[in-house]
Amino acid sequence: MLAALPVPFFLVVVGHVPVARLLQLLAATLHFIAVEGPAGALRTVVLLLVVQIVWWAGLQRFAAGLAAAGLDRLLGRRGMGIAAFSFAILMLGAAVAFPIYRTPFRSASLHASLLEVFE
Repeated sequence: MLAALPVPFFLVVVGHVPVARLLQLLAATLHFIAVEGPAGALRTVVLLLVVQIVWWAGLQRFAAGLAAAGLDRLLGRRGMGIAAFSFAILMLGAAVAFPIYRTPFRSASLHASLLEVFE
């Protein structure tokens, strides 16, 4: 879910990207700090990214746990696995096929599919 589910974020601009994209931005920012030093607002950018990553990853983990518990009660262990796998494949297919992400840091266009969001 961290690599595909679009979540809102704030970092100078607002958009909707997967948490994995926020991790990519954090890694790039930390690399920039290592090379150039922590001047200006870079520490604030790192703090904003870390807070949003922890929040969305935790919320997704909580929601996945609730969904898994509900499916386990409803369908049993085997049915839960089949339903979860089918849902994941369906959602990944939709994320690849449709531009569901709003990515302000992308030069080609504002909207992107999963294949384009990590450019």
